[in-house]
Order: sequence, then structure tokens, then C-alpha cells
Amino acid sequence: MRFNYTYLLIFITCIPIISSAQQADADRVFSPVEIESLLLRNNIQLFAAKYDVDMAQAEILQAKVWPNPSLEISEVNLWANSTSEQLPRLWRDYGHTQQFALELEQLVETSNKRKKRISIKELEKVDTELAFEELLRSLKLELRTSLIELDRLQKQETQVHYAVSYFEQLSGQYSRQSENKTVSKAEYYRIQSELIQQKEQLVDLRSEKAELLSKINLFAGLPHGSISRIDSNQPIAFEQQAFLEAKENISENRVAIKRALNRQQLAERTHRLAKAEAVPDLNFMVNYDRGGNIMQDFVGLGLRIDLPVFNRNKGNIQVAQLAIQQEQKNTAYLKQEIENDIDRQIQQLSFYEQALKEYPPEAIESYQMMMDNYQKHLNNQQITLLEFIDFSTSFLEAQQTFWNLQENYRKLYQELQYSLGTDL
Repeated sequence: MRFNYTYLLIFITCIPIISSAQQADADRVFSPVEIESLLLRNNIQLFAAKYDVDMAQAEILQAKVWPNPSLEISEVNLWANSTSEQLPRLWRDYGHTQQFALELEQLVETSNKRKKRISIKELEKVDTELAFEELLRSLKLELRTSLIELDRLQKQETQVHYAVSYFEQLSGQYSRQSENKTVSKAEYYRIQSELIQQKEQLVDLRSEKAELLSKINLFAGLPHGSISRIDSNQPIAFEQQAFLEAKENISENRVAIKRALNRQQLAERTHRLAKAEAVPDLNFMVNYDRGGNIMQDFVGLGLRIDLPVFNRNKGNIQVAQLAIQQEQKNTAYLKQEIENDIDRQIQQLSFYEQALKEYPPEAIESYQMMMDNYQKHLNNQQITLLEFIDFSTSFLEAQQTFWNLQENYRKLYQELQYSLGTDL
């Protein structure tokens, strides 16, 4: 077989193009809206959950099917004795002494049991659809909180990276000065100690960020590394009145409550079916008997019915009645729990919002700008090294505290929307 060098040349030519395309994807900044759309299109967990809906629909089709009739063949004789009567032949010269019986039986359910089972399966399908919707909302909530956390990590990583750069510069500068004995070794070691701490923090942040990015890529149904940077700087407008108004409609919007109400209906229809099961079903029969009766060819009709003497399904009816009461209590508790959570979350959001408004403006200024200014003061000997390090770490901690507070506020905002069952 002759090797085709043309294909090899084309493959080698395409390698830089493929690499540049992959690099472009890696450098791309994704918005939360884009990642959520990827979640809807690519998430494998959602695809798997959709099969539950299809299976529920198939169960409805199965519930609509009538029970099959049964056919029984009996009284077949494999030989004949001296007392056999002569019967008309069945085929050619065969069958003068052949006896057999046929019976066809069909079950007919009474009290609309079949329709009641269909209605139960339809409600079970509704529950499956609501479960899928609840899964989707929980995945969106988890994705959004992950993006909020990633945004905080990106800011901290940038800030700590600047700190490492500044202390590396100072380390080189003080290393030379300590060799020239213009500064003490203690000051150089102090800078080295701070540099090691900042590098360790940077490694921890990058490790935490990598773990979170892996999780986000999994949500979006993409290979690891496809999403490496996100832009989640979206302003949040907290309107307490809008949330309070949405609270009035949680029975219509919150999936968990809709599922609880659906389970109530399911319990009620199960109770109806249990009462219907107390009514005996009918079995209609048509039979044919050849040579087994006073007639050589006998055709008869029959009816079989269970007599409700011992079993009148009272236990199952009582269980179904108790299940209705249980679901009513569960729904009432769930609704109260959600309403309490909403009130708590609205109150906590107000606390966070007030704290963010009162945060000192200097604590959220650019770290790079502030460090440049203080480094100039250090070089001009307007401040000491210890003052520079103390300011650097204090300002770093102040900004991180602000970002943590902002992260908690934004996460709680998303949790409140989830509790209300709507996106405001």
C-alpha cells in the first residue's frame, strides 16, 4: 500500500491552526448568560433526566392498554378407548374420536379502574416534569453561586499576584542592598518571609480556582479547560418590595410547592382507585367443547366474578385516606418553611446591602494604584519597611473582606430567587 504524503502535509499544516483556535477559546472571557445557555444545551445530567419524562409518557401509554384475552385449550385426548363415540372427522380421515375444548376469556374492569390508573399515571408524569424543572433550577443556582465564587477568586488572584510581584521586586532590591550592607539582613529576611506567604496564598487560590473551573466546565458539558475566565461583574438591584410581592405567588412559581400540590392530587386519585378496587371485576367467557357433553359441538357463554365477602379493600382505602392527610400536612409545612426562608433571606439581604454601602471607599480602591504610591513612599524613605508591609497586608485583607461580603450578598440574592421560584 502506497503512503499518501499529501494527507500528512495537510495534517501538519493544520496543527498551528488547531492550536491557535484552542488558545483563542482558552483566552475567551465567558459571560454568565453564555455559560447558562451552555448548561441548557450540553449538560449531561439534564439529558439523563429527560429520559424520566419520556418513560413517564410510556407508562401512560401502557396504562391505556386493555388486558389481553386468555385462550385455554383443554380436554385433549391423545388416544381413544372402546367406549369412544364416532364424531365427524376434523381433517380428511382424522378426528373421528378426537375430543377437545376451547375457552376464550376477557377481563372487563368495573368502576372505571382503567381510567383512574391512567389519571394517576398522568399525575406521575406531571411530577416527573416538575422534578426535571426543579433539577434545572437547582443546577442553575449551583452554577450561578459557583460563578460568583469564581469571580471573587479571580479578583483575589489578581490582587495577590500584584503583591507577589511587588515583594519580588523588593526582594531583589533588598538582596543587593544587604550584600552592600546598606540595609540589614533582617529587613531582607522580613521581605522574604512575606513573599513566601503571598506565594503560598497564590498557589492556594489557583488550586481552588482550578477545582471550581473544572466544576463549571462540567456544568456546561465542556472538556476541562474550555472555560478559564468569566466576567460576572453584573450589578444587582435589590428591591425588597418586588420580592415581597413575588412571595405572594410562591404556590404558582416554586416548583417544590407545585410538586407537593401535585402529590396531594395523586393521593386523592389513589384513594379513588382504592375504593374502585373494592368493586369486583367481570370475566366474560366463550367456550367450545367437542365431544365432551351431550352435544357433540357445544358452544357456551360464561361469566366469572369475585364475591366481596372477605376482602373489600378496606385496609388499602384507609391507607389512601391517611396518605391524603399526610400530603396536606407536608404541603402546609413546606409552604411555611419556604415563607420563613424568604423572610429570613430578605432580612439578611438588607443587612448585607447596608454593610456594603457603609464600607470605606478606600478599602475597595485599586490595590495596584495604592501599592505603587506606597512603594514610592518607601523608596523616598517616607515610611519604613514595616509600615509598608503592614499597610500591604492590611489593605489586602480589607479588600478580601469586602469581596467576601459581596460574594455572600450575591449568593444570598440567588438563593432568594430560587426560594421564590422566579428570576427577578
